[in-house]
Amino acid sequence: HSYVVLGATIMAFAMCADGEKEFVDLLEKGQLPSMSLLNMVRDVELILSGVKYKLRCTRNSRHSFSISLMEDDSSFVRTNVRVLSDGGYLIDMGGKSHVAYLTNKADAGTGMRINIGGANIAFSPDYDPSSLRTDVAGKLVKKLVPDGAHVEKGEAYGEIEVMKMFMPLKVDEAGEVNWCVNEGAALAAGDLLANLELKNPENVAKVSVFEGDLQVNGWGQTSTSNG
Repeated sequence: HSYVVLGATIMAFAMCADGEKEFVDLLEKGQLPSMSLLNMVRDVELILSGVKYKLRCTRNSRHSFSISLMEDDSSFVRTNVRVLSDGGYLIDMGGKSHVAYLTNKADAGTGMRINIGGANIAFSPDYDPSSLRTDVAGKLVKKLVPDGAHVEKGEAYGEIEVMKMFMPLKVDEAGEVNWCVNEGAALAAGDLLANLELKNPENVAKVSVFEGDLQVNGWGQTSTSNG
């Protein structure tokens, strides 16, 4: 489970850094950025060896995170992360230091890959066509189908505005669209737009969701406050 916690730390650290940069960039352009860009809590999902880990990463300070399961944040492990001059990450977890390198960022087709102590760890991409999400930040300008409408595989269901450009949002499988947001909604990367009730759910391989305690050094420090 150490690989999962280290991977989540890298992802959360990068998400926070990207959010801060976008916040400052928008301020410099004279725009009012969304405070969501500075979220201290980042939810991360990673799949390793057919098991999905749903983790909540709470930022305690610039370099420190508490990593817990989304469903239960009473137990967690603290990690400290520093960026090395060669682009790697020095991560302390449970009193042990690990050097990790991000060799491949996660995208729609491939999962994140990291190298830890010479070991290559490949996380699987999360293929869940029943959750319609956006890969980029933008604004939902138009719903191309109404709530409850049936769409075919590859059909566009919405239109998003990104950097003054309009992009169609398409479904990967056939099914019925149930919207979760309204037109005009500001969206961050990864936000859920709609749920898709699949026409052929048997065609999609399911992964099991991890439950219980993570077997890592330092796990089980019970939170005594919300701070």
